[in-house]
Amino acid sequence: MGEVYRADDLKLGHPVALKFLPRGVAESSRRFQLFVSEVRLSRQLAHPNVCRVYDIDEVDGQHFLSMEYIDGEDLKGLLRRIGRLPRDKGLEIAQQLCAGLAAAHEKGVLHRDLKPANIMIDGRGQARITDFGLARLEDSGSGVGEIAGTPAYIAPEQLARGETTIQSDLFSLGLILYETFTGQPAHQSGSIEDLHRAHAASSPRRPAELVADLDPAVERAILHSLQKDPRQRPASARAVAEALVARETPSPAPPQRESPPEGKPSLAVLPFVNMNADHENEFLSDGITEDLIMALSRLKDLRVPARTSSFAFKGKNEDIRRIGQLLNVETVLEGSVRKSGNRLRVTAQLVKVHDGFHLWSERYDREMKDVFDIQDDIRRAIVAALEVQLGGQADAKLVRPQTASLEAYELCVKGRGHWNQRGLGLKKSLHFFELALLEDPNYALAWSGLADAYFLLARSCLLLHFAHGRGPKRKRSRPAVPAAPAQRRGRTWRAASPTRCRRVQLDH
Repeated sequence: MGEVYRADDLKLGHPVALKFLPRGVAESSRRFQLFVSEVRLSRQLAHPNVCRVYDIDEVDGQHFLSMEYIDGEDLKGLLRRIGRLPRDKGLEIAQQLCAGLAAAHEKGVLHRDLKPANIMIDGRGQARITDFGLARLEDSGSGVGEIAGTPAYIAPEQLARGETTIQSDLFSLGLILYETFTGQPAHQSGSIEDLHRAHAASSPRRPAELVADLDPAVERAILHSLQKDPRQRPASARAVAEALVARETPSPAPPQRESPPEGKPSLAVLPFVNMNADHENEFLSDGITEDLIMALSRLKDLRVPARTSSFAFKGKNEDIRRIGQLLNVETVLEGSVRKSGNRLRVTAQLVKVHDGFHLWSERYDREMKDVFDIQDDIRRAIVAALEVQLGGQADAKLVRPQTASLEAYELCVKGRGHWNQRGLGLKKSLHFFELALLEDPNYALAWSGLADAYFLLARSCLLLHFAHGRGPKRKRSRPAVPAAPAQRRGRTWRAASPTRCRRVQLDH
């Protein structure tokens, strides 16, 4: 519903997206109230995986919505270009969608039109849910009798009777996850009658039949979300998120923790928190986390979950006991990183899962050049606290500097961070890996990162575009607002023209 353009908010000094309401809608009282409802509901949502809505305004009788500008592309376009997402990136996007949808549901807001075209992937590779234009308060009593949304991505009960609930949103989420991990829609597009018959007569193919190495936990979470009976679907989006990294189907009841193998301690390294306001330093905290995961996983008598499982909890304020239950570990390592000039402060805490008490904690105030020594000290402290048997590794350094150049290390960490984001981050990762190799031409990790980035670019058919300097083709757009600046209720919008305003998203 409506077209979206980029504009500049002169009062706040930042870009915004303007969503124009078709004139025919504005003349209809009922449809206009639907638009006003979008503003009222969406302004309640403040979450990193939800597009912020600012205000509703009007110029020369045409109403528009101002919202957060997201520089990126929608998931529909991304999947069309590269097919299914890589496993790690797909899981990361799935977790972010669950988090954003859960935040909306906890405010009593239903989306009702969740689909790949309404999910933007920003320049950092983060998923943002947009367009709550068909949203309703969950308890408003108006969820039955009106069919809304895109037929190919709505639940059977919504398609047949217009019933919308949390579970109907979760069905739409399941369809999106199916397509994200397999590269194919669960149901082939067709008429509404065709979709009715498909829902009634058959179930989608199991995702594992299309992707042989798909994580069984991911498949179970998707298929559980696609149950035809809404009562058989997960209780919440958070339950889906938990199931994606757990070893069982999502359920309203807490999952049962499996017993770890006897005699082997277990430890999960959670993403270290970046304490700086500068986003660039987040790559450093992530890099330290990954180095610790790799170093600790080399200890044969210690069980350490993989990076994908640990980073699923990045940015989440989850209870330690719950994390331990989901990752099936006895202890958790968490910490933070703060950088000031050439000084580095790293804090680390080793926590017992069953009671939440600390086994060990320490703060390291060193120079940046000592970053590898800090990681090795943390590793040795964990070994001592868990009484892990090292054998011949007792005196060996498990965290070894791969380069003598601190600049090369920092550039490689940034490259690895962008590489982990996939999508638009792959081209950025090439830039940082190449800069790292200029600092140290013998830096093996930078060479391997460069190879990984080129491999994924070639696999996703993006390499040809980058080699020829071509990006996605853009259509010329009409002016978003009249030539003179328009001011309403304290907002001033810069006059837009085809050269200053470009289309950033189309609603389908």
